[in-house]
Amino acid sequence: MSPTLSVEIPYVPRAWTLPVHEGLATHRFCVIVASRGSGKTYLTTNQLAAEALSHDDALMGPNGRYLFISPFLKQARDVAWVYLKEATRNVPGVQYQESLLQVRLPTGTWICLYGSDDPDALRGMHPHGVVMDEVADQRPVVWSEIVSPMLATHDAFAWFIGTPKGINLFSDIYYGALKKPDWYAGVFDVYKTGTFSPEEIEFQRSVKTERQFAQEFLCDFNAGSDSTLIPLDLAKKGAGRHVREDEYRHAAKLMGVDVARYGDDRTVIVKRQEVAMFPPLVYRGLDTGQVIDRIVRAADEWGPDAIFIDTGGSAGVYDGMKRMRWPVHGIDFGSSPLDRRYQNKRAEMACALRDWIQDGGAFPDDHEILADFCATGFDYKNARGKFSLESKEDMRARGLPSPDIFDAAMVTFAFPIAPRSMKFHAQRSGRVNDWNPLAPEYL
Repeated sequence: MSPTLSVEIPYVPRAWTLPVHEGLATHRFCVIVASRGSGKTYLTTNQLAAEALSHDDALMGPNGRYLFISPFLKQARDVAWVYLKEATRNVPGVQYQESLLQVRLPTGTWICLYGSDDPDALRGMHPHGVVMDEVADQRPVVWSEIVSPMLATHDAFAWFIGTPKGINLFSDIYYGALKKPDWYAGVFDVYKTGTFSPEEIEFQRSVKTERQFAQEFLCDFNAGSDSTLIPLDLAKKGAGRHVREDEYRHAAKLMGVDVARYGDDRTVIVKRQEVAMFPPLVYRGLDTGQVIDRIVRAADEWGPDAIFIDTGGSAGVYDGMKRMRWPVHGIDFGSSPLDRRYQNKRAEMACALRDWIQDGGAFPDDHEILADFCATGFDYKNARGKFSLESKEDMRARGLPSPDIFDAAMVTFAFPIAPRSMKFHAQRSGRVNDWNPLAPEYL
């Protein structure tokens, strides 16, 4: 049995951190939302060192291991490593492995720093405690598939710290914590932390946009980036918006399908009828045949007038549905748009989805939908200076998953479709007659 250590840590907590330390001491799961420069990393590295120093092999099991996970290993080295060494410098016999960013205490307990940019390095561990730093910049799969399962062995604690960056993993965890009485969740904006003088706060406000300041200093999850196609405040107007059935029942039933391409991607089926979008069907790990089966089931039940399928990655699903004589339309996101202002079809459809929300479109008030709708950025940084969307590769570099629900929803705006019930043929010409959606029989 290894004894615990009684060592003075050279750390003086700031006033705003006192309720946080109490929360860390009394809750297994804690979420700390704090403004830029508040000292949240300094706080948690010192508290993590205290937990490691008090590790008792007899009660908690031998080979104590405590992890601090940043979005990038370099980030952990540049910031957390300095604080961790300072917190443990008074420990007799402490050893530092600089190349591995690991602290070995004389009791045999380890404190290790990692970057989630190399998630495979985290697999197979059974820690006693974990800190996830700047959670908004971390890929959701790191928490859901790697970190959370490894907490079970020792009933390990998990602390989540960061500054808001819109709707993502961090906001998901924070809002989830508010609904769980056994979790601690605290928000500390620039005024609560007292980190900056009033003059510095006003300077920061003057050099940032309103949304940037709200995010970074007021800890507002609802403040999106200025380059976000669908800001959160706009998306929230459509989320849960009430629409009557008579506002859309006359319109075509459109189904959009985004087929998963990579391991973390989801296959999504979205049903939309005029101003109403219904709860999406979301699947993981399906092969081509299984995807076709799910689409057929949904189509049999709903009876769509058109099914739009993204064929950019693979045409197998589209080909299979076409052979079965469903009313399918293959859409290549990289193809030419109808409107020359846009770089490609993807940008054109995305803007149509945004305009639909502005004009009264309604969709379920679901956090996963909001996260997907508010994730994609835009710019004009292409050779022709046309409106373009942020690439999937750039989004993954920011730690964001593919916005599959967003893709499935926007493909329903590929081009207009009339309801099959309103398509009738003239006796001689065979041409489709014009139809009036305001005619009495359709109201």
